[in-house]
Amino acid sequence: MRKFSSVLLMSVGLVAWGQPGEHRAAAAPQGGEQRVAPESIEAGTAHLNEWFAARWKEQLDFSPIQKTFLGQKDDYARIDDFSERAERAQLAWRRRTTAEMKKTFDYERLTPEAKISYDIWSYELERAERGVPFRRRAYVFTQMQGPQASLPQFLIAFHKVDDASDMEAYIARIGGISRAIGQLLERARLVAGEGVRPPRFAYEGVIAQARAVITGAPFGGEGEAPLWADANAKIDALRKAGKIDDVRARLLRAAARRALLDKFKPSYAALIAWFEQDVKRADVEARGVGKLPQGLDFYAER
Repeated sequence: MRKFSSVLLMSVGLVAWGQPGEHRAAAAPQGGEQRVAPESIEAGTAHLNEWFAARWKEQLDFSPIQKTFLGQKDDYARIDDFSERAERAQLAWRRRTTAEMKKTFDYERLTPEAKISYDIWSYELERAERGVPFRRRAYVFTQMQGPQASLPQFLIAFHKVDDASDMEAYIARIGGISRAIGQLLERARLVAGEGVRPPRFAYEGVIAQARAVITGAPFGGEGEAPLWADANAKIDALRKAGKIDDVRARLLRAAARRALLDKFKPSYAALIAWFEQDVKRADVEARGVGKLPQGLDFYAER
């Protein structure tokens, strides 16, 4: 699912996507037309680049996960909002910004490279609009890079802990992942209610992966659960580096344990319970997207 492949696609770049935007086919100046001065093109392009830089920051604000991938630590305690409401808000933002861009900038006063960026921005809105009717036509959880596994792995692999505040953010993100799993489960229910389910083997993979995440200490079972082992390792590293004392280490460990038991475990237990209950409705054999509701139209849109 486009939204759940980890994070938002950032689209201010210099590589054209898909079909050209409405301005790409602008005709070259004819004999009697006035040519645009190079200084005007330079100024228009500089202005557009400044505008894109501001929009880039706004777009990043939708995805704390993407910020972490980029090495930024603002919003370090947060996880993305995966609700349909958040998706609608992002689309509304793109509509506003695209309208603002078209109103503010003269396409003919841009360099060829800037025109490509302009066209990409316009095309991304077109692409998002085309996807609206199919919002509930893609799988939310599967056994391949599903959020049940990728969200905990994100915290383990990408949330760097350099001091106590980073560890506090890590613990807060355990709660954030719990909320995200709940949001995604609600979306999976909605999608299934409209007849869109992955095949049975995908259900079984999701269940197995979700169980693995909450097996071992502090949940019960042999060994340590992945997030608990990672949290302990990061707390121990802070203590050994002299960043925290033993008392602070114990407090952080206790807070991580509470977050895992009080928030994380219930969200994964609910996920497992629903998939175990719904698996009987899933097809034993994969049917292909064309057999799903609006399947051929959805395939064509993708």
